[in-house]
Formats: sequence, C-alpha cells, structure tokens
Amino acid sequence: MPLWFERYVLPICVAVVFGLTILNPFKFDWRQRISLAIGISALAYFVAHTIHKPPATSAPDQRLVFLEQQVESLRSQQHDLATRAENSEKEKQRRQAIRGQLGAFMKEGQTIKDGLQYSNSSSLHAKVDWERRVDQYLIQNLDESYAIRFRSPSHQVNSYPVGMSMQMLAPWAEVAAKMTMLNDFIAELRD
Repeated sequence: MPLWFERYVLPICVAVVFGLTILNPFKFDWRQRISLAIGISALAYFVAHTIHKPPATSAPDQRLVFLEQQVESLRSQQHDLATRAENSEKEKQRRQAIRGQLGAFMKEGQTIKDGLQYSNSSSLHAKVDWERRVDQYLIQNLDESYAIRFRSPSHQVNSYPVGMSMQMLAPWAEVAAKMTMLNDFIAELRD
C-alpha cells in the first residue's frame, strides 16, 4: 500500500496542486490558490502519515498488571506451601520409620544384655554385630554425629545385676549405655 501511494497518489496530488495553483485554470485569487495548496498538501500529509504510521500498541492497564502479579505471587506461595506440607509429611514418616528401627535395635540390645547377664558367650559376638549394624544404620539414615554419639555414649551405668560374671560387666554396661543413647535419639526424633 505505501508503494502504490508514493508512486501514484502523491504525484497526482502534486500535479493537482501545481495545476490549480500555478496554472490557475479556475481564475482563483492568490488567497484561494494558497488555501487550496495548503489543503491538498495537508490531505496528502494526512494520508501519508496514516499509511506509514506504526500500529498502535496499547499499554496494559497498570492495575491489571499489578493484579496479575499478585495472582502469580499467590499461586507461587500456594505451591510453596503445598511443597512444604508434602516435605513435612515425608520427613514425619521418615522420622517415624527411624524411631521404629531404633526401637527394634533397643529390643535386640535388651536380648543381648540378658544374654550377657547370664554369661552367654554368644552374646559377646551378637553385641559386636549389633553395634556394627546400629552404627551403619545411624550413618545411613541420620548422620555421622549420631554414630559418634552411639560409639561413645555419654551415659554411665551405676548399677549392675547381682551375681553377674566379672568379665561380662563391661560389655553389659556398654550395651546398657548404648541403649540409653538410642532412647535419647528416639526422643530427639519425636515430632
């Protein structure tokens, strides 16, 4: 469209202005000729500007933009809350599973303690195996600090069963102290 206008319409407008104002076939006075030249030139300028004018882009309403940002922010917050709730539930289930396994280790420790109390030598081997398994579980499911605390319990045993063999006192006390540490871990993992 602009090419057609530039090649055909604008030269016609120039010819009309030239023909009517300079040649003056209608015998207009000089005011009429000047106003006709200005009118045709203004019309040509209007048409040219309209054709070459870039399409108008309407700026979005700032209130609408603000509301859309607010909605997006609320959606993001809702998604974050849902993710946190899901992660919280998963963490709660994980802690519950760990507490259950630590309880099972305590039960096994009690069996080993009972065997040590009655001088059962196989309980010494069971103690070593139990300590190794508990240590590995703590490292894998909690972290190294729990395993270190389990290896070096802070609790001391003050009383021993009556009539227990002297060689079983130290292993029995170690198992009792480590069971107390497991009990502490269970308490720490409560919701």
